[in-house]
Amino acid sequence: MSEETVYFVIGAEYRDTDFQNLVPGTSAVHGPYNKAKADKVWQELSMARVDECMVRYRVVDRDRLVNGRF
Repeated sequence: MSEETVYFVIGAEYRDTDFQNLVPGTSAVHGPYNKAKADKVWQELSMARVDECMVRYRVVDRDRLVNGRF
């Protein structure tokens, strides 16, 4: 039996549009999901804050999340 890849939606508000430094207390991790559900959650979260240019969400697989490669 092969293990299915799981995905998470991660996001936060950043201090500026370089997207390097988080605003403390704003980071969030949602999941785990399959790819289709993760994409849907990403779209919902992103659209809910579309007018906030310093908020960014992304979909990452479990390996990237665990290894900090995102």
